[in-house]
Amino acid sequence: MPLVRRSIRRQRISIRRQPVDKDYPKTNQGRRSIDLDPETVTALRSHRVRQAERRLALGLRGAGPGVVFTDVWGDPFVPDRVSEGFDRRVQKSGLPRIRFHDLRHTHASHLLKAGVNIKIVSRRLGHASVSFTLDKYSHLMPDDDQQAALAVAALVDTAAQ
Repeated sequence: MPLVRRSIRRQRISIRRQPVDKDYPKTNQGRRSIDLDPETVTALRSHRVRQAERRLALGLRGAGPGVVFTDVWGDPFVPDRVSEGFDRRVQKSGLPRIRFHDLRHTHASHLLKAGVNIKIVSRRLGHASVSFTLDKYSHLMPDDDQQAALAVAALVDTAAQ
């Protein structure tokens, strides 16, 4: 199965514990498309089928178009409840506490550790600028200067021969 491109066009936020859907993310760059790997696509499709089967068995209506994660009634999750549920699961797991939003930082960290170009990481995260991404995550690239020195030395070595 090839990569699948999906668009991010809306965002759901909480204002005084009430869900608010925005037709646009915070920045123009926030409105973007990202590629998803085949395993993630398969997991999301399976999730959607299980949701539909559960709602059908209960005689409930379906979710709106483009809504991936819903409650049993088919309504999109309230962001605060997602965070609270995540907090409970982390606490039960015995793992160090992280916030739900920290998963975004983990994703960025994994991309950078995998050697993904900072411009691609910035675009994938929907940051307003590459400089913002660099300011936030440059500490994850401590050996870049060493790599640069070795690359230049190898280039000069090759040219001298």
